[in-house]
Amino acid sequence: MNKVVSEAKEMREAIPARYETVTSQELEKDGYMEWRSILCETNMTTGTISSIQRALSAKGYNPGAIDGVIGSNTIKAVNEFQSGNKLPTDKYINIETVRALGIDL
Repeated sequence: MNKVVSEAKEMREAIPARYETVTSQELEKDGYMEWRSILCETNMTTGTISSIQRALSAKGYNPGAIDGVIGSNTIKAVNEFQSGNKLPTDKYINIETVRALGIDL
């Protein structure tokens, strides 16, 4: 036989809130590989670069001095041309861009 020693009672204890910063990452789009032909050392002559610079200048993009050297101004102008013409934009001069400028290699 069981005897009740004390009546049931309810006890409440306040538990302080704890806050943490939660960081999450979401994938915007799946990665992919893309193959592009680029202007390489073999066909990157001062004449070819000068032609690219002249073509950029004629289309309203400022490549800096027409000196046959790929400098920061030339790459900036190439990237602006690529963006404006929905071409792949990266740190290289790709063949698609060269053709879009009307230059034959």
